[in-house]
Amino acid sequence: KEAFALDIRQLRYFLRICSDGSILKASQNVFITQQALSKIISAMEQEIGAPLFFRSSRGLVPTEIGLQLKKLAQPVVDAMSSAVQLQSNNLSLGVSCGLQYFLPQAGLREFSQTHPDISILIEESDSRKCEALVATGDYTAALTIGAVEDPSLVVVNLLQRQRVAIVPKSSPLASRSTLHISDLDGQVLALNINDRCYSRFCTICSQQNVHTTNIRVGDSITMFDFCENQNYIGMTLDYLLQYRWANLHNIVAIPIDFSEFPYMVNLVANPAQYSRKVVQQFTSLICKGVLSKDEKLLELPYDFSKNA
Repeated sequence: KEAFALDIRQLRYFLRICSDGSILKASQNVFITQQALSKIISAMEQEIGAPLFFRSSRGLVPTEIGLQLKKLAQPVVDAMSSAVQLQSNNLSLGVSCGLQYFLPQAGLREFSQTHPDISILIEESDSRKCEALVATGDYTAALTIGAVEDPSLVVVNLLQRQRVAIVPKSSPLASRSTLHISDLDGQVLALNINDRCYSRFCTICSQQNVHTTNIRVGDSITMFDFCENQNYIGMTLDYLLQYRWANLHNIVAIPIDFSEFPYMVNLVANPAQYSRKVVQQFTSLICKGVLSKDEKLLELPYDFSKNA
């Protein structure tokens, strides 16, 4: 039969299934289809001549052969990720959607000037993909939102931000100084939040027996339009309010109780790459820049008509 080589990419996929206990979950975390990942594992099993997993009440569990492969594969994958980065003059930073505001542009320009041999690549993506690409070494580090799911990463907790509700002035809620998730029961919501935060929001609503009609929108402009003209209630972040949104007369921004639905900003780094001095300098620059960002936050509750 035709030979099948176990390359680094396939070993990474195998290790991801070992970690997640599910082909479906692993496929979502490495961003390929479930069917494609199943075929890769089947081909590996045919080459080895034995099954790598068995199904249990805890999900997929490595067989004895699978455990042996896991023991051999992990240091190979770690070493390869480290070797690629040690030979590279590139530093890559993933930025979760919405966090571009916190990038220290002046600091990055200065870093590039003092390290002319280093190329910096910055890409926007969602938090789960950022974590996955940091874990595989494709990203040096990333700014992410919410709790970090991969325990193998270097994690620096940076900021905790305030979520705010965008409320029509005609709503009885418009007179509140603070809102709770329970106050949103029965409301139609326009939500411009990422998948991870949306999942968390739905879980909170379920736990509190809060029922809302959710319309997810792709940008802040659409969210504000729904709130201003169709009396929906929106949800955004405090630092986004400082942009001078024009022609908004009928809405106010009210803080949501922080303890109920916090917004956390983290820096995560690949542990193999983090041992490099230049990576530590780069991530330190990002952290300091995020923490020192001049935010000029608006006082809440905030009436948008003041900008008219």
